[in-house]
Amino acid sequence: MKHKIIKTINTIVLLLIAANFTSAQTNQLPTPDLANVKSLQEDTMKWQTTGFKQANTMGGGEAPISDTGKFRVFVLMGQSNMQGAGRANELEAPYNENHERIRIWANGRWEYFVPSMRFGPGVSFAHQLAEFWPDDNIGIIKVASGGTGICGFEKDWSYERAQLTFDGDKGPLYEDLMNAVAEAKLISEPEFCGFFWKQGAADGTKKILANAYYDRFKQLISDQQVDLGVPDLPTFVPVYANDKDLLNFLLANMNEEDLLKAKNAASKPPENDEELLKAILSYINDQSLSEAKRLGGSRPYHATVMHAQNRSGREIPGVTALYPGRLPIGADGTHYSSDGYITLGKITASAVEEFYMGIDKTHLEAAIQQAQIEVNAQAENIGDQLGQYSQAIFDAATNAIAVAREALGNDLTKSGLDYALNTLAVQMEQFVPFIIYKAPLDSAIQQAQVVVSAQTENIGDKQGQYTQATFDAATNAIAAAQQVLDAAKQQNQIDEALATLEDNMASFVPNARDVPEFAALQDALDSAREKVDSAKVGNGTGEYSQDVFNIAINSIIDVQNVLDTATVQSVIDAWILTLDAEMAKFLPNVTGIHNAEFTDLRIYPNPVSDMLFVSADNLVGIKIIDLSGRVLIQKETESNRINVSALQNGIYFIQIVKNDNSVGTGRFVKRKH
Repeated sequence: MKHKIIKTINTIVLLLIAANFTSAQTNQLPTPDLANVKSLQEDTMKWQTTGFKQANTMGGGEAPISDTGKFRVFVLMGQSNMQGAGRANELEAPYNENHERIRIWANGRWEYFVPSMRFGPGVSFAHQLAEFWPDDNIGIIKVASGGTGICGFEKDWSYERAQLTFDGDKGPLYEDLMNAVAEAKLISEPEFCGFFWKQGAADGTKKILANAYYDRFKQLISDQQVDLGVPDLPTFVPVYANDKDLLNFLLANMNEEDLLKAKNAASKPPENDEELLKAILSYINDQSLSEAKRLGGSRPYHATVMHAQNRSGREIPGVTALYPGRLPIGADGTHYSSDGYITLGKITASAVEEFYMGIDKTHLEAAIQQAQIEVNAQAENIGDQLGQYSQAIFDAATNAIAVAREALGNDLTKSGLDYALNTLAVQMEQFVPFIIYKAPLDSAIQQAQVVVSAQTENIGDKQGQYTQATFDAATNAIAAAQQVLDAAKQQNQIDEALATLEDNMASFVPNARDVPEFAALQDALDSAREKVDSAKVGNGTGEYSQDVFNIAINSIIDVQNVLDTATVQSVIDAWILTLDAEMAKFLPNVTGIHNAEFTDLRIYPNPVSDMLFVSADNLVGIKIIDLSGRVLIQKETESNRINVSALQNGIYFIQIVKNDNSVGTGRFVKRKH
C-alpha cells in the first residue's frame, strides 16, 4: 500500500512539474521550486501512515471549527477494537450525519466525523460528549492499527521492540499522533481532555510483553501528559474483566492440583483474592507455553495484561479502568458488532462524564432504604406456605442490601453505581412470596432458543460448527423445559428444569477442532474382520498359524478402541496405516510345515534394489512371496544370492527351507535406486 501511495504522489509531482514547465515556456515564468514540491510530497505522506489509515476513511470532508465554546479534543489509540470493525452502512442518525460540533483528524485536517467504511467506538463516544458539553466542540485524533502491541505505540519507539508483535513495519505510531497534534495546533486551538485506550490482546501472546505491560502503559500515559501539555490528562481504559471476574475465569480453568501448586509457589500463602490472583498469574507465567495455554487460553498471558490495566486504574492518578461487560460480537467471532462499538463508545463517554461531573449517590441511597423497608416488613412472614417468603429469598434480599451498602461506602464510578443499583433492583424483583415462580425458566427457554436458532445454518463437523448431536440435544432440552413450564405444579419442578436446561446449554458449544472422519478406518476394520472371520487356524497349506491369527485379532481390538475414543484426525489416519500394515502380515502357510524361528537367519541389504543375500545354516530352498500370498520366486539351492531387481517396489516375505524341512520367514523392502 505504501508503495502505491508513493507512486501516486510521484505521478502528481511529475504532472505539476510538467505543467509548470509548459507554463514557463509559454509565459516565461521561473522554473518550479523542487524543494517545495519535495516538501509537499513529504507532507502528504505524513498523513498516509498505518496509524491514520482507518481514521482517513472516517472523515466526511473538511470542516471549520466553530469560534464559540471550547474545542475539546480526545486522543484515541489502540488496536483492532479501537480501529473498529463496525459497518458504516449500519449506522443510523445521528451517527451517519454531519454534526456541526464534532470533528475528526483525517487526511491531515479537521473533517466532519462521518465514517464511510468501518467504524469503532469513537463515533458514539464523540456524539455523547457533544450532548454532555452542548456549548463546546468535540475533536477526535485517532491513531489505531489492528493487532498492534503496546511497543508499537511507545514514544521511545524501536523497530526491534515493535517487531516482537510483528509491528515494526507499521512505523512509530506515537510520532503519527504528535504530527497530528502539531498540525492541529497550527489550525485550531485544541484543549486536550482525555486519552481513550483500547488495546492489550496482542501483548497477551508473549510472557515478556505481558510482564512489562504495566510499566510501558504508565510511561505512555506520562509521555502524553508531557507532550500534550496536560499534566493531569485523564486516561480511560475499557477492560474485558475486572480482577474478580478474571480470578473466577482462571479458577474455572484450573483443577485442584493446579491451584495447590500456584499457592505453594507464592512467596507467602495468599490471604485474599488479590494475592491469590497474583499467585495464579505468576504460576501461569512460569509454565511452558502449552501449559500456559491450557490454563490461560489461546493468549495465555492476556490475563496478566488485563490485571495490569486494572492495576493502572487503582494506582496511576487520573486513570479510570471501566468494565463494559460482554458486548455483542460481530460475524467474524472476534471483534464487536456495530451495536457493540456504539455501546462501548457510550460507556466510555459516561466514564468521561463521571470524571468531569462527579457522582450522585442519592438514587442508590433511596433504593437501599426502600429495599430495607420491604424486607423488614416480612421478617415475621418466613416459611414455605403460600404467601410466605422462603428463607433463601429473604437471605438473598438481605445480602443484596448489605452489598449495596458496602458499595455506597466505596469510591464509586458511575458505571459502578449503575451496577450496584441494577444488582439490587434485580434481587428485589425476586423478593416475592412463595408461589410457583416461572419467570427464570421462561426467560432461560427464550434465551436458549435464541442461541440455538442462531446456529441453525452452522451445523457440521468442522471447527467452529455445532455437531448435529449437540444441536439436537439442545433442541430437545428446550422442548423438555417448555413442557415443565407448561405443566409444573410445584416450585422444585421449575427449579430442577431450569438447572437441567442450564447444564444442557453449557454443553452447547462449537467444535474446538474438526471432528474426525472415521469412515476410512471403519472400512479398513470391516475388511480385516472379514478376512479373520473366513480364516482357518492351523498348520496346513492355506491355513493361518495361531500366532498370525492372534496378531490380527489384537490389531482389530486396538482399532475398535481407537474408533471409540479418538478425537483427532491424525490419530485416525495413523491407525489406518497401522492396520493395513498388520493385516499385510495376515498370510496363510505356504506349505503344511509350521514356521520355525531361525535365530541364524540374516537378510541383507534391507531395503534392497537388486541383489539380496540370505544367510542361514543348512539352507536348501528359498521362496519370495508378495503381500497377497503369491510366490514370485522359488529356488531349491544352497546359494545365498537372489536377484530381485525385477520386483516392483514394496514389502515382500522371504521363506527359507532348511535340510531338516523346517521353514522360517523373514521380510524385506524392495526399493529401486
